[in-house]
Amino acid sequence: SPYVSGNASDYFVCVAALNPTGLVDEVEGNNEKCNALEFTEFAVLDFYPNPTLDLITFPVIVPEDGNVNINLYDSKGDILKNIFSGEMKQGLTLVTLNTMDLSNGLYACKVDYSSKSIISKFIKN
Repeated sequence: SPYVSGNASDYFVCVAALNPTGLVDEVEGNNEKCNALEFTEFAVLDFYPNPTLDLITFPVIVPEDGNVNINLYDSKGDILKNIFSGEMKQGLTLVTLNTMDLSNGLYACKVDYSSKSIISKFIKN
């Protein structure tokens, strides 16, 4: 499964593969792939787990320190609540949302940074 590692100036997204058969892997060096994340563009990465039962996490990348606003919307487009409003530091921030109080269905999060907006959707089961 994917994970993120690194310090304030150097982040990597890595995927590690496990051998589901339980057999010994003769070439362990090919079981992990990592790519460097660059903070040159505003981005919202995939929500996980999606669908979710209780907690959902989504990585937000901002290229410079700045104000970020994150709102949660229902499937009709009505705003349900503000998840975050304030300054986010340059780089990667993991945002976690407790969805236990939400009914099953489709939801969207709108992330505003600078003059840009990104809308991402998730399913609550």
